[in-house]
Amino acid sequence: MKTLLLLNAITTEIDYTGIPVNVGESIGTNYTIAIYLQNFTGILYTETSLAMNPTDDDWFPLDLANDKTYKLQYPQPSDPPTNEGGASGVRGYSFRINTLWLRSRVYRSYYLGTSLTLEQIAAAGSIRKIVLGL
Repeated sequence: MKTLLLLNAITTEIDYTGIPVNVGESIGTNYTIAIYLQNFTGILYTETSLAMNPTDDDWFPLDLANDKTYKLQYPQPSDPPTNEGGASGVRGYSFRINTLWLRSRVYRSYYLGTSLTLEQIAAAGSIRKIVLGL
C-alpha cells in the first residue's frame, strides 16, 4: 500500500487547505483516508478534481460519510464527550473514485469568526494529519 500526506498539522490557522495530491496514475483505485484529530472542532472537506492543472474553481467535495452533506463535522454526535469539547482520535473512511487530484480542506471560521488570537485558535484543537492510502 502506498501512503501520501494530504494534510500536515497546522495549528495557527482558522481555515486552511492541504496541498493537492496527484493520484492520476491510480484511476479507479480504492482509497482510504485516516484523519488524526486532537480536540478538533470544525468541518473537514475532502475534495477532488478532474482537471489536469486544477485552479480553485475546479475542486468539488466528496461525500465520505454517505450522508449527502459532503462534509465531516466534528465533534460528531457519536464522539465521546471530552473536557475540551472537541473530537480526538483517528477516523477512517474508504471510497472508490476515478479522479486525478485529492486534497483536504479545514473550515472553522463559520463558528470561530476570523479575528482570533493564537490561544483561541489552539482551543479549537487541530487535525494532526490526514493520510491517504492507495
